[in-house]
Amino acid sequence: MLNILNLAKYFSILIIALGSTFLLYFIVSYFVNETVTGEIIDFKKSSSIDNSPGRSGYGYRQSFFHPVIKFTYNAKEYQATATNGFAFGKYVRGEQLTVIFNPEKPEKVTVINIFQQLFLPFCVIIIGGIFLAAIIFFKKVFGI
Repeated sequence: MLNILNLAKYFSILIIALGSTFLLYFIVSYFVNETVTGEIIDFKKSSSIDNSPGRSGYGYRQSFFHPVIKFTYNAKEYQATATNGFAFGKYVRGEQLTVIFNPEKPEKVTVINIFQQLFLPFCVIIIGGIFLAAIIFFKKVFGI
């Protein structure tokens, strides 16, 4: 029983470390890369097929729209498609967005969406923390 609890404890610490790594990656990329405001000039559609058995019918197609953004950096104009896609209607042509990009690869931009970029790391950290707290509580209550 003790070995299982120790394995569960290490697994939950690994989950917390994974979430912290995602969070650190976002923070570092935000400060290392450049941030500019650009205008949406078009959209590119991408889609994925969900073949999970829980869906009502296999082959459910989900579409995402990647904004094509025109922006200026160091007096030079660029046009790039955002790497992150969104549901239809989230943004409209002509809207101003803040994007983050590596100056060495200005053709790859990411729309800054704090909720989208921080939600996963915080969820993973919280789940790992709850799991770890449950293990510690279990050990204290049952004296293992």
